[in-house]
Parts: sequence; C-alpha cells; structure tokens
Amino acid sequence: MADESLTTEIIERKGVVDWSQLQVDSLNVIHLATKIDSASYMALRGKIMREEMKAGRLMTAEQMSEKITGYYDKLIDVLIALFVIFSIASYFVINNRFKKKYEEDKATFVENIKLSLLDSQSLQNDLVNGISTKIECNLVTKNDLQELKDQIEKNADNFELLATVYDELTEKAASKEEITEIKSNS
Repeated sequence: MADESLTTEIIERKGVVDWSQLQVDSLNVIHLATKIDSASYMALRGKIMREEMKAGRLMTAEQMSEKITGYYDKLIDVLIALFVIFSIASYFVINNRFKKKYEEDKATFVENIKLSLLDSQSLQNDLVNGISTKIECNLVTKNDLQELKDQIEKNADNFELLATVYDELTEKAASKEEITEIKSNS
C-alpha cells in the first residue's frame, strides 16, 4: 500500500502524472511500470519536469540558492533587530533597577548614619567639647573685660594728653591754612 501523503501528493498533481506509467511498491517508493522502456521514461520525466517548471513548482539551482540566501538574509536581519531591541530594553531595565537599588541603599545608609550619630555618646561628647572650645575662644570672659577696663583706666591720662595735642595740632593746621589763603588772595 502506498503512503497516504504520497498518494495525496500524486493525486494533487493530476494531469501531470499518468497513473498507468507509475507504480508504488511496498516500501512506498514510486517506480515506473515494467512495460515502459527507459526512452519513454526519460520522455515522461522530461514532460513532467517541463510541466512542473511551467507550474512554478520546480526551480533551478540558482533560483533555489537565491531563495535560500534571501531567506537567511532576512533571518539575520530579524535576529540583529531582535538583538538590538533586547539590548536596549535590557539596558533600560538594568539602569532602572540600579537607580532604585542605589536610592534604597542611599536612604538606608543615611538612616543608619543618623541612628549611629544619635546613639553614639562619645561622638556627642566630642561634638559638645569641640563646639564649646570654639565658643570659648571667641567669647570674652569677665576677667578679660576687667583687664581691658584696668588698662584703659591706666592709660586715661595718656588718652587725654593725646586728645589735647591733637586739638592743638588741628588748630595750628587750620590757622596756617587761613594765613596761606590770605596771602594767596592778596
């Protein structure tokens, strides 16, 4: 018995294949009937080939290689496009995940630093000592004020003397200017 698909294929080609000239053996191989000689077989084969070529079901080796090459060219183009699309998509996905992870880690780190600063007694003491030292360096104490007051009282006589000398010098300079103006006007 012939295979169903083989039989179906032969039936579909009705008009091209002459059933009287072909037979199917038990292994589903098509053979020429014994009553056909090789010349008739070659003529029949040529006729079948021409019919199949006209119908467009047979191709030359060049046509077949062109079709295969075109197929693989398109396949390579599609694979390259898919590679580019997946590369871009994976870049954005990885970048987005990295940014989220970075922000989470940053927030966790800042929170841990805050907690450790609040819990660290030695750090608090160091900060208080450092700040108080800076304040003490910049503030004037009562002793410093008393010393300055004593120095001002000590030098009060010198300040009065300087003020009188300054006043006298100013008066002399003013009088010299008047004399110079009078001479220049005359």
